Amino acid sequence: MAIKQVQIDKVVIKAGKLFLDYGEATEEELGIIRGGGEFDATETVRDIEYDGAEGKTAGMQVIDDINALLKATIITASQKVLAMCLPSSTINDSTGKITSGSTGLIPLAKYRKNATMFCETTDGKFKKIVIKNPLNEKGLALAAKKKAEGEIALELQAHHDATADHTDLYTIEDVDAAASTAANRAALATDVSAFAALNPELYTSASYAAAYVVYLKSKAVNDSADENQVTVDAAHDALAAAVAAMVLV
Repeated sequence: MAIKQVQIDKVVIKAGKLFLDYGEATEEELGIIRGGGEFDATETVRDIEYDGAEGKTAGMQVIDDINALLKATIITASQKVLAMCLPSSTINDSTGKITSGSTGLIPLAKYRKNATMFCETTDGKFKKIVIKNPLNEKGLALAAKKKAEGEIALELQAHHDATADHTDLYTIEDVDAAASTAANRAALATDVSAFAALNPELYTSASYAAAYVVYLKSKAVNDSADENQVTVDAAHDALAAAVAAMVLV
């Protein structure tokens, strides 16, 4: 049976890219993904029962709830990705250490503005899938295996806005490109400049040398236009931790 060109044009052929806060100042592309991404949307349909019904009846059904999520397997185990998997956790700004939090209400600040996935189709365009107020509720499992990479299963669940009568939980649209805004490297640039201005004689030679190695790597990331937000943030965290570990003479 013949198929139409319009059908061929919309076959999804590539894994695409996954972003957090796409289009916002806090936009970042997630780390390396294995196995692509997956979008799931579900609706709970309830039948209104009445005497004489012969089965499911059009006009006598109600949608009780709508849920959506984006799933992906990440192999970039940055501190930011690990902390994102655990809503209660916090990252120390100076050391980069992740610590567990406490039980109770999840603060609104833990929910991101959106999670966005782009999937390329055979016509050279993209499906853009956006979920609102995403939060990972799956937890974190990270295994270190011989001759294998550690995988982090991420499930970003969309959430309704409790302060609004109705907001879109997700959107799906056709777009021409999967463009990303440039990574925000302002904090990294500041730290790189600050380290360059330090006087090495004020620190022990061993601690300065160790920090200098990290500085060179961070500077390379800062000078490159090809790095994504996750890599930039990881470089910033590593340099901040190295500076904090330096020992004064």
